[in-house]
Amino acid sequence: MRRFTLLTRPGCHLCEDFEAELMAEFEGRLEVESAHVDSDPAWLAAYDLRIPVLLAPDGSFVCAVQPDFAAVQAVLDRPRAV
Repeated sequence: MRRFTLLTRPGCHLCEDFEAELMAEFEGRLEVESAHVDSDPAWLAAYDLRIPVLLAPDGSFVCAVQPDFAAVQAVLDRPRAV
């Protein structure tokens, strides 16, 4: 199962909705680990006002604000790095 990172902030209801939609669409096919966008200067510089932001297991950008199911599926379809 692939582990994605969801960049959030405390009290972000849009972030909660984003995660719920993502988990409903891809139930059992991915894991989502939440991370505070302010905890990493690079994340803060890149995504400050764009949260929620979903990052692929390799840390690359997948989508922001609303889930992009096609983009998530494309990541899931990629071969795993060894």
